Amino acid sequence: MPARITVCYSNQPAVESFLYEDSGYRLGRSNECELLLDHPTVSRQHAKVAHTNKIWQLKDERSRNGTKVNGIAITQSTLNTDALISIGELDCLFETKSSEQLDAIISHNQWRLSRSQSPISTPLTEHLQDNLSAQLQNIIMLTGTQRGIILLGDTLQTLRVSIAHGMQLADFKLAKFEGSVGAITRCFESGQAVIAMDVTRHELLSARKSIETKKFPH
Repeated sequence: MPARITVCYSNQPAVESFLYEDSGYRLGRSNECELLLDHPTVSRQHAKVAHTNKIWQLKDERSRNGTKVNGIAITQSTLNTDALISIGELDCLFETKSSEQLDAIISHNQWRLSRSQSPISTPLTEHLQDNLSAQLQNIIMLTGTQRGIILLGDTLQTLRVSIAHGMQLADFKLAKFEGSVGAITRCFESGQAVIAMDVTRHELLSARKSIETKKFPH
């Protein structure tokens, strides 16, 4: 089964690559690698992911900062399901896809590219709304979440919902918001993203009441 790997940079847009069956790919900073990873904690030839006998295998190539799968250090690991791969300190989302799904993703990306290159025939405000809506949809699809919002404003007090997917604008009340107001505040004040694959382990989000009330016993 083919796969998609999405490299999640903290200071630039995510980069996705497609991996195909019966093939091998080197991951690292060297230009010789099939998957070039631009990060100082990544070795020149850091790891290799290969598909043989219908199985995806990830192998660390004696890298300086190591390789992890779902937070666990590995020298070699079978990727049976979707996984978070850490190459040094750079996180990569690995997802197996059917050939049909991969074709649909590539077709959608090509459509997005053609849309971005076509002349703007709609008013700027409407075009911006459409663009923000599309970007939010992409983020929701990438992160596997069910809903999301985009807030716009000059100050923290004037933030208003501009785009929402998975919730109604009329129902959104900041005082009753089920997400993390603390995360919104930190993003606005610091200008830095707050990213968490597991909110119960995040130093800011784990202490929030909105997170505590949603914890379930194991």
